[in-house]
Amino acid sequence: MRVYCLLCALIAGALAVFAPSCADAQDTVRAPVKILLGFADEAGYAFAQLISESIGNAMGRPVVIERKPGATGRIAAEALKYADPDGATLYLAPIVVPVLAPLVFRDLHYDPVKDFAPVTQVLTFRYALAVAPNHPARTVPEFVAWAKAHGKEATFGTAGAGSVPHFFGVMIDQATGTQLVHVPYKGAAPMLADLIGGHRLPPASIRSPT
Repeated sequence: MRVYCLLCALIAGALAVFAPSCADAQDTVRAPVKILLGFADEAGYAFAQLISESIGNAMGRPVVIERKPGATGRIAAEALKYADPDGATLYLAPIVVPVLAPLVFRDLHYDPVKDFAPVTQVLTFRYALAVAPNHPARTVPEFVAWAKAHGKEATFGTAGAGSVPHFFGVMIDQATGTQLVHVPYKGAAPMLADLIGGHRLPPASIRSPT
């Protein structure tokens, strides 16, 4: 049976709030503040809700949360780039968007330095290595031994290609001599559901790291 090795953020991600860069944003426009989310996980949405009241009170505006998942956060980043630079659009972005994406993806349609203005870091997190409840391994050495013995059955899921957990999986391969198969999901929620349920991954959906 194929099982999952999960490298996941325990909370939502090392998030920073970014806004479109502009030298003379107009505070006179009282449009609602929009918080963009680039991933489909509920943890990120819950955290956006948690801080939205404080942001709304500080800016004197209502706040709406808009999901734009996909492409490891790049779709939301492009939406931020083309948003009106009036201070009313923010992006709750994990570190992959401003730091890793420019180093990993060739066709990046935004420049994190020229197009965005960082506002503040709002969250840090820890990562965990987890396996399905029915997995025989209960320690890291046991998992490494299992992965070496089972070849392509040793998969690991992440919320997207090019994310921090994706690179953690590659680092585990390099450190242990395993060949884990990366399975990028469209968010943490479906990945966690498959992990907890111990579901078998359809062979046609296996994709190598990209």
